[in-house]
Amino acid sequence: MTRSTDFTCSLPRAAFLLTSLVLGLLLSACGSDSGFGISSGQALVLAQADSLESARTDGYPLQVVAFTSIIADVAASVGGEHVDLTVLIPRGSDPHTYQPTSGDLQALYQADLILLNGFDLEAEHYSILIPVSKQVPVISLSEGLAARSLEEGSGDSVHNGGLDPHVWFDPAYVVRWVDRIELAFARLDPGNSVSYGENAERYQAELTALDDWIEDQVALIPPVQRTLVLDHLVFGYFADRYGFEVISALVPGFSSAAEPSPRELAALSEAIQADGVPAIFIGVHANPSLASGLASDLGVAVVELYTGSLGPEGGAADTYLKMMQYNVLTIKQALSPD
Repeated sequence: MTRSTDFTCSLPRAAFLLTSLVLGLLLSACGSDSGFGISSGQALVLAQADSLESARTDGYPLQVVAFTSIIADVAASVGGEHVDLTVLIPRGSDPHTYQPTSGDLQALYQADLILLNGFDLEAEHYSILIPVSKQVPVISLSEGLAARSLEEGSGDSVHNGGLDPHVWFDPAYVVRWVDRIELAFARLDPGNSVSYGENAERYQAELTALDDWIEDQVALIPPVQRTLVLDHLVFGYFADRYGFEVISALVPGFSSAAEPSPRELAALSEAIQADGVPAIFIGVHANPSLASGLASDLGVAVVELYTGSLGPEGGAADTYLKMMQYNVLTIKQALSPD
């Protein structure tokens, strides 16, 4: 079951959380060497799945917090009825601009396990994650996987010179996520390890089928038309796997919170005109004003895709598999409508 963070905790735990929050604010006010309100010398403590010890012998579901709705959906596919999932960032919210609530803090401290994307997607929230990680196991699903890099001077103040965190746009990376999630669940809840293994195997087969289906759909787009112009650099892993070229982006970085300079906008306009690109792709939950203005000037379309969050429950993109299918069909229609 997946739920939001709308529950309360016991009085002693609440008092502890309040104390932690006050200390965090004090640290932030006093200044630090980082941009996240973290005092010098602190670091996020990451756990390895194979080092976890049993956390549930009472028959109750594992309490797991997933940072995004995408991670939560993958974890739910592995955990099934044996895991009670809390999504930290609600559907429809941008991970780059999300602001945690007191309820989120409660969920984090009461969890048996916290699942992060990694590659600094959560960097802006390290000030709350660091103290939590000293008490609750935190696993970075992308830790150790091959990462794309962002060059210095990109204009992205959060991930400048760092790693591209949007690995979920390559299903092969999500297959690796499933391995790590299954192992973590089995170590924390060995009594249900067989169920986790069966769920993981079934879901990985679906991911492999999704990968094959995407290749078939992309093959219908002439290679010369496989060019993406984006609102920010989110489809790098997708482009690498399926043979697309990303010629530019409205935001020259990985964070949707960054802003382009006039020179960058001018360069993008020239690239769109030179390549005859028919569409600018933006996130469903992004502010469309910049893309719409540029598209109107150039006579191209603005096309929305799901990027950092799943769509509403019951909609066309309410699971990871459906989100990827929706995006691929939308891209194909925009680039090769015939």
